[in-house]
Amino acid sequence: MSLKRRRQLLELSRKHGVMIVADEVYQLLSYGDDPPPPMAALDTEARVLGLGSFSKILAPGLRLGWIQAQPELLARLTGSGLLQSSGGMNPFTSSLVQSVIENGLQRRHLDNLKSIHFTPNKGGECDEVPNLDVFSDGHDDPAL
Repeated sequence: MSLKRRRQLLELSRKHGVMIVADEVYQLLSYGDDPPPPMAALDTEARVLGLGSFSKILAPGLRLGWIQAQPELLARLTGSGLLQSSGGMNPFTSSLVQSVIENGLQRRHLDNLKSIHFTPNKGGECDEVPNLDVFSDGHDDPAL
């Protein structure tokens, strides 16, 4: 959605007093021009919950995501007993993803995904399969 349309949607949200839940799981996977900022980044009135998913930018099937919003909206979510008891997320998966982010592997993987350009052939298949081994340190170790 263009920046102009995002701003129009925010104005309609303000005018009608409704919240926006922005499903922006592909926001970080822009090919070509940079996308407009996420909806939550444009929100100044705490009306947007922006949703992201690591299944799109790290590993398919990974059941972990994030919510981007103004601090007052996040406080309502983080103050709930569900999150305090770890009942709303998988602590093991969260710890793994945290390590991947802190070690720079997520950025490297995302940059690699964004650099891949598929040229569809007539059958709709890819002409070339790129190397996606961004977690390797360059050594082939059969024990790993």
